[in-house]
Amino acid sequence: MPTINEIARRINSGEKIYLLDVRREREFEDYHIDGSVNLPFDEIRDVKYCVPDKDARIYLFCGTGQHSRSAATVLQYLGYKNVCDLGAMS
Repeated sequence: MPTINEIARRINSGEKIYLLDVRREREFEDYHIDGSVNLPFDEIRDVKYCVPDKDARIYLFCGTGQHSRSAATVLQYLGYKNVCDLGAMS
């Protein structure tokens, strides 16, 4: 799993990276990582609207790690190739 510094380096170098926060919208509004996109777990199948490229590098996270792990499985099933579950946001 990449470190947060490695992810930041990739973003700063201009690499196209998607940070998907799969928590509920209310939780996202309370606090979120700058540059992340909120896609609640129960809407994960709508990913094609915010990440149309199935080869894109996607990092998932949530509050406990449970939903991000499940979301990673769904995205891989949908054909996304570069999915990484970062687990719990703490």
